[in-house]
Amino acid sequence: MTAGGYDIKRFRCDNGRGEYDNKFFRSILAAREIRFEPAPPYTQHKNGVAERMIGTLTEKARAMMLDSQAPMELWAEAILTACHLHARTPSRALDGKTPYEMLHKQKPELHHLRRFGCIAYKRIPEEQRIDSKMGARSKACMMVGYVHDRTKIWRIWDPEFKKVVQCSDVTFDESRTAHMSCLDNERDALGLPEEEPIYTEEPVDGELPKSVDRESSPKPASGSPLKTAEQVPEEVAAASRPTGECSTGARSQASAAQALAAQASAAQALAAQALASQASAAQALAAQASAAQASAAQALAAQALAAQASAAKASAAQTHAAQEHTVQEWNCAEARGTSRDRRAIRTRGRWRAIRARGG
Repeated sequence: MTAGGYDIKRFRCDNGRGEYDNKFFRSILAAREIRFEPAPPYTQHKNGVAERMIGTLTEKARAMMLDSQAPMELWAEAILTACHLHARTPSRALDGKTPYEMLHKQKPELHHLRRFGCIAYKRIPEEQRIDSKMGARSKACMMVGYVHDRTKIWRIWDPEFKKVVQCSDVTFDESRTAHMSCLDNERDALGLPEEEPIYTEEPVDGELPKSVDRESSPKPASGSPLKTAEQVPEEVAAASRPTGECSTGARSQASAAQALAAQASAAQALAAQALASQASAAQALAAQASAAQASAAQALAAQALAAQASAAKASAAQTHAAQEHTVQEWNCAEARGTSRDRRAIRTRGRWRAIRARGG
């Protein structure tokens, strides 16, 4: 087994029982003569390189999530994008080179990089357009990542189908993110759910409210006592709270989304019940048809056997009658004592036997 052109000799990981420490994965490593080296429990420093890289990628993904204000459902896409960008970022440990350059012996291309979470207008193919004349030619999506070693394909979130798709014919608008904050009085371009509001705690005498930015609040002069919560300007307190219009709109959007989700769940349940009933009816009909076919086949077989038995009985009766007639004529010929009669009787007996056998 190779990775980037290098043979893997040892596989070192933590002591997790789920993803690596199992019979299937160990059999793969043993078949390729790779040593499995799990770290002891509660000793993350034994696997320090991987743990440090996990922390680096998490910090980059957190920064992108906060900048784009994307919902937490897209955290895995942010981690993948952070890994893609880290491989193309110069490092002092590599003398200013990128990990991609050290692995592939060539500098990476950077012209395809875009802002994480920005609006991506995906072109609608002609076969999927509702109105070929006056209908929309594109729809707004969210840019969430890249495809490995591809510079003209991006991963975007499609709000209509609620999934991440790969697309190449895209136009980006990096001046604003797709998931706008309600505090900016801007409408969400994709209709994504609004983040939960931050609730403030009751201030204590001599302290500012938790939601007030201490850097933007007025600082007391040297030697003057700290202002209490009652002395904080009303504008600062008002700035720390979301506007009523935006919160009401967000709640109405959330209620509508919940209603649509409930309707979709009910429709799926009804469809599943209908499919189950149709499948049961089809199985019952198939069973009845199989039973009828089996009964018809048995009846035909019984009729055929009866016909064969009747034909055998009739043939045996004819043969027996011919034999008895021949014996009677032979006795009569012996009584008369003529050899000519005996020869004639013998010849007639043979022909009768042949006819009785169906010859």
